[in-house]
Formats: sequence, C-alpha cells, structure tokens
Amino acid sequence: MRCRRGGPIAPEILLGLLFYVQIIGNCIGLTDDLRDALNDYASGALSVVIDSVFTGNQVGDFLDRMYNAKDRLGKVVYCYD
Repeated sequence: MRCRRGGPIAPEILLGLLFYVQIIGNCIGLTDDLRDALNDYASGALSVVIDSVFTGNQVGDFLDRMYNAKDRLGKVVYCYD
C-alpha cells in the first residue's frame, strides 16, 4: 500500500491503526440526535449508500479505497472480526 505522496506506508503505522483505535469525541450532536438518527435509519427513513465493505486482513485495501479512490460513492466500511 502507498500513501498519497506515492511512498510506502510503514507497517508500524498500519498496525497502529488496527490496535490503537480510539474515539475521542463526536461531531454528530447530542445523544438524543444520535438516538433519533438511529431510529430513523431503523425505520427506513434514511438511506445510507455503502460503497464497499472490508474485513480481516483487507486493511490496506480499506485505507486505499477510503482515502485515495476518486470514484468512491458512499461509505467505505471496515468490519472488525
């Protein structure tokens, strides 16, 4: 896998992305806003376009699609096993 500048991404960085994931805050509003959005999604009121889904050892492909694909349309999802 290569970074945007064309150089390779160090394996330590990829491992860091896998094992040191941290959610520090949110930018989606209040807890009630999130609850309302989840209820709207569950009822079919919202549609979410999924571009692609990656799992397991597809981390490099996930990051490449997420940050480099010019033809991406929708969310790119990585599912942890």
